[in-house]
Amino acid sequence: MAQFSVSKGKDNFQISLRSCTFYNNRLYLPEAIDLKKDRIRLRDMQAEFKARFSNQWKVVLQVDFADLASGSIEDEDNGLMEAHVTYMTPGNGPEFQFGFDKVPYSRSSLSSLYSTPFFSRAEVVSGDFFARRDVGVLVTQGLKNDRIMLYGGAYTGMGEASLRGDNDASGTLEYVGRVELSYPSKFRHSDIDDKISQRPMISIGANARYTEKKTDTGIDYFIKTINGSKSVIGFDIAFQYKGLSFLYELHRAHMLPNDTLRLLNSGGNYINAGGYLAQLVYKYRPWHSVWGIRYDEINPNDLILNDINRSVTYSYRYTIPSSNTSLMFNYMIRLPIGDSGIKWKRDDIRIGIQTSF
Repeated sequence: MAQFSVSKGKDNFQISLRSCTFYNNRLYLPEAIDLKKDRIRLRDMQAEFKARFSNQWKVVLQVDFADLASGSIEDEDNGLMEAHVTYMTPGNGPEFQFGFDKVPYSRSSLSSLYSTPFFSRAEVVSGDFFARRDVGVLVTQGLKNDRIMLYGGAYTGMGEASLRGDNDASGTLEYVGRVELSYPSKFRHSDIDDKISQRPMISIGANARYTEKKTDTGIDYFIKTINGSKSVIGFDIAFQYKGLSFLYELHRAHMLPNDTLRLLNSGGNYINAGGYLAQLVYKYRPWHSVWGIRYDEINPNDLILNDINRSVTYSYRYTIPSSNTSLMFNYMIRLPIGDSGIKWKRDDIRIGIQTSF
């Protein structure tokens, strides 16, 4: 991302800005009435501030003013994106981070939307299946020139609601771990092969998280946290070579709710949920263009027959030469639920512009 930078000795201060605006046409039936049908939306107006001191301390603050004006603390997009301090031990030692940031779970979740041709994330990693951000402590260790990356953290387990400063009645934390193995060098969290890698790059990741809470939260699926225990495991593999990028992610959750009504008289004591995404992205530098296609699905409750939401998204991004500004087009198709022929959500067409400076 483009940035303004000031340095003095071993200290450095950077400011970066991002913005994205798009026109959204939701393809409802003619008789449908909805205020969000045809709209122009300011998705982002972000400012990021980074400071380094003596090569040992790093401070990051990232705010999205568009979400700050319209969201609430409980929202996945509440305005505050990052607010944390990191201590970097000398040499090749671990880094210790304290504050609010992305939880080290899911490669797709860790990637910036500005490193993808898609306007939004896949449903399974959008922030309702599991929390994407939280307040906590994170330890990161890179090995073999960062070809091996290890992450381990403890968080409130309340996701974005942790910004209110309270835990729920359980008083327990969420524990998260992730490992990435990359070859032949460190693999960036990016859906686009911007550098047009001249050697095949591959990275495999595995992660897990566990918590026990006394609160049910979520917007669409009500499983972001549950009154009971919740364990989530995930696997991802990414590949990049000469502008071509491939990503596959799989996630599974096992939940033991205290509220037996959530078991729907199944005779068991647990609920399983899961989903996956697969996407292919190609960048052709001479045309300043990026094409992408993504399939994703989520099953938020295996006790409900055909409770599977599936989508296919087509995307195109054109970057204006000698600039950090791109024009984008997305067509999101929601597939029918089971054999019903009924779509779980309306289709979407989005056309917009994003820039960074």
